[in-house]
Amino acid sequence: MLFISSISGNKENNKNKTIGGHFGFFPIPEIELGYGFETSKTGDQGTVYENVKAVNHSVDFTYNGNIKELKGGLNLRAQFVWLNIDNPNIGALNFKNNSKGGYAQLAFRPYNANGEFLQNLELVYRYDWLDKPDNAPSNELIKRSSFGINYWISSSSLFKVAYETTN
Repeated sequence: MLFISSISGNKENNKNKTIGGHFGFFPIPEIELGYGFETSKTGDQGTVYENVKAVNHSVDFTYNGNIKELKGGLNLRAQFVWLNIDNPNIGALNFKNNSKGGYAQLAFRPYNANGEFLQNLELVYRYDWLDKPDNAPSNELIKRSSFGINYWISSSSLFKVAYETTN
């Protein structure tokens, strides 16, 4: 999938477009491996920042499998993202502006269990992190863990409850 976008309905800060895409590969039906990218100039037109470019890359992994012994399905997702923004070498913005982050999520739904209530429950755990640039004014490493229970009302509607911890 390839996309080109611009902000519609809002005043743009420049005449540049965002270009990006995502490529997925299925080595076997249960597994998808992917790579995504997005690039654009982000600075206001007519300023010293007008040629500042941002490039975003991501690699991802998805596993969807039926575990017969557990009478249900296991879903594992993970993604690593890195963002590079040009250094304009001006004042407080004179640093290497590279961020990285990612997440891993594990979900289990016993859709072959006895009883409709159990079949519609899903247990979810997610860990994510974001490492901001070293010399940025708001530099920090953020780590979060979330534990959740989803109840599927229909194939497109669910009720969620979760507990989250952040460092």
